[in-house]
Amino acid sequence: MKRIISVLLCVVFSVALIPSAIAADSELTSLVKFAKEVLPITEEYTEFENSKGESFGETVYSLMWSIPEEKGRIYCEILSSGEIVSYESWKRGEDTDFVPAALEKEEYLAIAESFIKKVNPKYAKELDFEGAVNINGSSHIVRVAFARKLSGIPVYGNEISFSLDKATGEVIRMYVNFDISEKVESEEGIIDEAIAGEKLAELFAPTLKYKKLFDGKRAVLVYEPKSRGDMISARDGEKFTVTYLNVDEPMMKDEATEDKLAGGSNSALNRAEISAIEELEKLLSKQAVSDIIKKMSGTVVARYNLQSLYYTKTEKADGEKFYSAIATLKGDGNTYGEVILNAETGELLNLYSYDGSLSSVKKKTSEEELRLTAERFVKNFAPKEYEKSEISETAYGGRYAFTERVNGIEFDANCVFVTVNEKNGKVMSFSKTWEDDIEFDLAENLISEENAWDAFVENGEIEKYYIADGLTGYGNRAAEEFRLIYKLADETPAYIDAKTGKPLGWDLKIEEEEEEYKPQADLKGHFAETAVETLARSGVILSKKEKFSPNEAITRNEMVYLLFMFERGMYIEPTDDVIAQFMDEALARGIISDRGKNPDPMAYRKEAASVIVNLLGYKRAAELSGIYKTGFSDESQISKEYLGAVAIAKGLGIINGLGNGKFAPNRAITRGEFAVMLANAYGK
Repeated sequence: MKRIISVLLCVVFSVALIPSAIAADSELTSLVKFAKEVLPITEEYTEFENSKGESFGETVYSLMWSIPEEKGRIYCEILSSGEIVSYESWKRGEDTDFVPAALEKEEYLAIAESFIKKVNPKYAKELDFEGAVNINGSSHIVRVAFARKLSGIPVYGNEISFSLDKATGEVIRMYVNFDISEKVESEEGIIDEAIAGEKLAELFAPTLKYKKLFDGKRAVLVYEPKSRGDMISARDGEKFTVTYLNVDEPMMKDEATEDKLAGGSNSALNRAEISAIEELEKLLSKQAVSDIIKKMSGTVVARYNLQSLYYTKTEKADGEKFYSAIATLKGDGNTYGEVILNAETGELLNLYSYDGSLSSVKKKTSEEELRLTAERFVKNFAPKEYEKSEISETAYGGRYAFTERVNGIEFDANCVFVTVNEKNGKVMSFSKTWEDDIEFDLAENLISEENAWDAFVENGEIEKYYIADGLTGYGNRAAEEFRLIYKLADETPAYIDAKTGKPLGWDLKIEEEEEEYKPQADLKGHFAETAVETLARSGVILSKKEKFSPNEAITRNEMVYLLFMFERGMYIEPTDDVIAQFMDEALARGIISDRGKNPDPMAYRKEAASVIVNLLGYKRAAELSGIYKTGFSDESQISKEYLGAVAIAKGLGIINGLGNGKFAPNRAITRGEFAVMLANAYGK
């Protein structure tokens, strides 16, 4: 439930830029003086602009100082009561994403803590300064966040976040995400965690489902929450939903389009052009598409007029390509729709419609009629899918999902979705996602729902929060009261493996707790020790194995893997699939050039210099001939294709040779040597 003050308050501003010289507002004057005292605004920031706005009775000022000729700026938003709620600093320069972390995590936390205590001491009193720190090796930004607590209880969705410069620790951005209310519900008389667990278990209700693996046509059995984000009131244990006050219905815009006809030349057509034209000529005509739509009984689009139609080639999940016919429709007044058909067979693929006149209609269609309408429509327009599925109503009235059942278990990746409007009883939308030839795991040796719930709780925990209730509108921070609720922590796993009981992530892979980098014992005293640890502190972890094996020669595959760990700035387990993917990408990007042609699997020092230079964007420069000298005594041993890369790598300080004036270009490179090269490349 975050309200991002720095952005969303500006929506309701009545903005007028006022030069500071004519500002007569003593309140503004004092706020500007305060901001200049606590923010790093030096004499070079000679230009100033400001604006003023009102949001639910609270005055907010936007202040911006600039260095002439757009060389830098400092921007903040400050409440009339003196709290700075957003801050951003920028100076023109050439930032690189490959920047070493100059400080430890604790030091970044301390800088952020000191900053907020200085610029917003009132809010600082409600923060948990344990904080979270995120250091990504491929970004020059360190992200820090402090959660908000009231009486030691976290406030759901409320925090203050920072972006710090990784090299200097300077605060670049700060955002306050706070809800505001004078009323805070008391802890006295609330239910305990055990009772809360029982209530949440009923709502959460782990449900056995088939889920399709992302990298194939196989579906596995998992337990998934019936409703992941459910909360209960800590007062009575009943399901809790945040209430919004004075919230208008969202507006929709009519964006009907027109047909456009492009003229062609009289030039002779080639075979490919003729083939493409023949394909299009076999598709359903405009009249045929219109006739199909007119026969869609039970919908509002059946009475709309066809405004435009275009055909596009679409690819199914299995790679098969076909043409879609996309029809834009318009009815009377504020009504419109879109229908997508298979342009070859006329099969309905998607339908969407809107009728603005329904907002004033009060009558409601019975649930039984809504359901029957949905079933009739799916039976008519998706008969094959209808026979394999079961219907279930979603959380909102009139919305129905027809999902496939295999061995009596839901497989929601295959689903037909229909919305029937409660006011007119008509089908307003239809969509279908369905893939055949899926291999389903056998439904045997499964853990129970009770054990699945225990696994969710064990890996996520039941937590007590304050949450803002009675919000005065989307995007506004004013609330009637902070209410106490229980819910499962956000860290709760996406799924539980139905056979092993292990937690799974959204990718259906085993979710394991991220381990901090631990220096490998065989690096102690090695020349690569500092390089590996410097990279790890900056977020680049090259290996989590028990041993780093710094003196071991590496293959080309291993070299590319380590290079991509350097670029990604996050650790990825080196499976065969991951390494194959990285090799394909390296080839496609020109980082390597001869995968499959080089029978020698080993990586050599000259190639190590080359892949780093290519990654840093100097590939074209390295390919220039006749201009490079390396200064190494064994330069004659460097083949022409690598000479430029080795010279550039030396010039950038990425390589320094072996200390005897030689580079040894044709010697296999070790893990330790390549780690030193990567560390030297960091910040280039």
